[in-house]
Amino acid sequence: MLTALASCTGQIASPPNASRSEQAGRVGAKRTTSILFVGNSYSFGAPGVLRNYAMNRGNKLRVEQITTGGWTLAQHAASEKTLKKIREGHWDIVVIQEHSRIPSLPRSRREKLMAPPLHQLVVEIRRQDAIPVLYQTWGRRDGDKTSRGDDFQAMTVRLRNGYTAAAKHAGGIVIVPVGDA
Repeated sequence: MLTALASCTGQIASPPNASRSEQAGRVGAKRTTSILFVGNSYSFGAPGVLRNYAMNRGNKLRVEQITTGGWTLAQHAASEKTLKKIREGHWDIVVIQEHSRIPSLPRSRREKLMAPPLHQLVVEIRRQDAIPVLYQTWGRRDGDKTSRGDDFQAMTVRLRNGYTAAAKHAGGIVIVPVGDA
């Protein structure tokens, strides 16, 4: 399953102190890969789509989600329910998705709102020996209404750039570019 996620980016996620091939081998050697999605409405349907994709190819996959409409990573990082799910699920991969606007904000604001909770979640995920992956969202149809003259394309570019910066800041984690797809 790690390979399926990696095919979206051309990369394989790996926590510090482990080679990519070691991580791919660890996940690939398991009979069932376990994936948790942490996010909001932008990732409501993703777990089911991924589960069906894997099943149709004969792969065993346990997929769960802790997704609440409109939630930010700060809300998830402060939620005992989210943290308990991460800690007790024995996950191989935890897919993290931020609120639809935050990664597209100007750098200083984005870093203030996104970096601390992302770092907290990534540390917790790695403590559980799971692989953190970022789920890049897409621009809103008419862009961000708070940005004058914005549109879907411009917002999607800002989101891509924001997720790229956040992934680097969080230790070089992989991004699944759903928004670009």
